Amino acid sequence: CTNFKKADLEVSFGSMSVYFDNAVLSGGRALVDVDVSFGDMKLYIPKRWKVVMNLDNAFGGCKEHGTCSASEENVLMLNGDVSFGALEIYYI
Repeated sequence: CTNFKKADLEVSFGSMSVYFDNAVLSGGRALVDVDVSFGDMKLYIPKRWKVVMNLDNAFGGCKEHGTCSASEENVLMLNGDVSFGALEIYYI
């Protein structure tokens, strides 16, 4: 995607892997809404992006692998819920 603005990702009783490595953020900003319940979601995000998380966890968790950029040039807002599942973020 050369003009990525927003994604709505939902998984329940399964698993999902999403790669953002070839995406270009529209205006340097984008929003991803996640809903994980009784499953797992793996997000592969370029480490040059800054990720700002606003997640609610109910008997679930979020784990980051690696570190993201502190630069404000590219910002990905990550909002949503993780219930009885796992969200894993890999910075590539």
